[in-house]
Amino acid sequence: MNLKKFIHSLAFKLYLAILGKIFLTSLSVGYVIYKGQERALHFEFQKKGIYLSKFLSEQLIEPLLYEEKLTIYKVLETAFNSEPGLILFSEVYNLQGEPLITISKDKVIHNLSPSYLSRLKNLEIKGYPDHYEFISPLIAKNFGPVGFIRLGISYKNLEEQLKSIKKRAFLLVILITITGVFAALFIVHKIIKPAQESLIRAEKLSTLGQFAAGLAHEIKNPLTSIKMLLQGSMENNIPLERADLEIMEKEIERIDKIVKDFLSFARVNKKSWLPIDLKELFNEIESLCRKEFERAGLDFKVETSGDNLNLMGDPDGIKQVLFNLLLNSYQALNGKPGRISLKAEKTEKKIKIIVEDNGEGIPQEIIPKIFDPFFTTKPEGTGMGLAVVNSIVREHKGEIKVFSEVGKGTKIEIILPLKEVA
Repeated sequence: MNLKKFIHSLAFKLYLAILGKIFLTSLSVGYVIYKGQERALHFEFQKKGIYLSKFLSEQLIEPLLYEEKLTIYKVLETAFNSEPGLILFSEVYNLQGEPLITISKDKVIHNLSPSYLSRLKNLEIKGYPDHYEFISPLIAKNFGPVGFIRLGISYKNLEEQLKSIKKRAFLLVILITITGVFAALFIVHKIIKPAQESLIRAEKLSTLGQFAAGLAHEIKNPLTSIKMLLQGSMENNIPLERADLEIMEKEIERIDKIVKDFLSFARVNKKSWLPIDLKELFNEIESLCRKEFERAGLDFKVETSGDNLNLMGDPDGIKQVLFNLLLNSYQALNGKPGRISLKAEKTEKKIKIIVEDNGEGIPQEIIPKIFDPFFTTKPEGTGMGLAVVNSIVREHKGEIKVFSEVGKGTKIEIILPLKEVA
């Protein structure tokens, strides 16, 4: 139960929010680190390719001038063997763009076109899925261009390093996230949860204070009337008259009603959760209310649409909700002819109960207050009727919606979760 309460608490929602932020931050950090290392490695890789290209260019110019193919081959072979796994292929072209020597390691390559080479003035770097190509003119001092060199540098070593970096970045994300989990738990349990509990306690105390003040005020008024009558009788040594006794009886009944409404609101009595057939309940309420409503000149309609209008709940509580709402509608008509309707309908996994009248309506500015204990606009009201309704509906995990317009009437919807009766 404690775990369930924690999951639905504000502290848990803040914990998830903090954890989400930490996880996204750690992912961002890991991504930035990986991309930064990737760019740095590609840059270093290109630098190495440029260095090899320039180094071989210096070695190849002289043998190329004299067309010493064997020497050119040995230079390329030496470079090929000195960097195993790095150089995929190497080619040397003469000034006319004709390939002179080609060395390749399991790589099918296509010769460059003479027209492309004739336009080449400086080193060019081209990226392919598995390698970089470095193409550069061979320029001899005092002679100008004498040929071209083409190197294919494999990504294999680079990919292995990137895999290692990706693994380290992933481990870093996990480490930051795990640290964040414990940090968020610490923040929630040591800071947020105690603060939330303090706020809840303060809110409860404030509500209790307001409730106690309202209850004391409501009880004090009839007690004051009784006290004044008794004091007058004792001071003047005059027995109480029948009219005085009737006033006292009326005030005592008012106190009794306030106490009963308070007990209903607090729901002190044991509740029974049983299957409720709304059709049967509506029929019972209709039989109890119809004569009184018709005597007052009211058109009373009871409607149920759909089958299986059953739910699990407290039958007495639901009955009290309906009686309180119908009483409010009856009082809203203020003795004038009008209409009151009670409806129930099934919508997906919920049951909607609607009580509607064409009475005087409720001003928009006081609708948010009508469910507050002791709030009333009626001279003889206790202000507990709708507070009791709200309390019972909340116990049933339901919600209340109020639609009202002054001079036109009020519609109240009670939406309850549908728990099928076996």
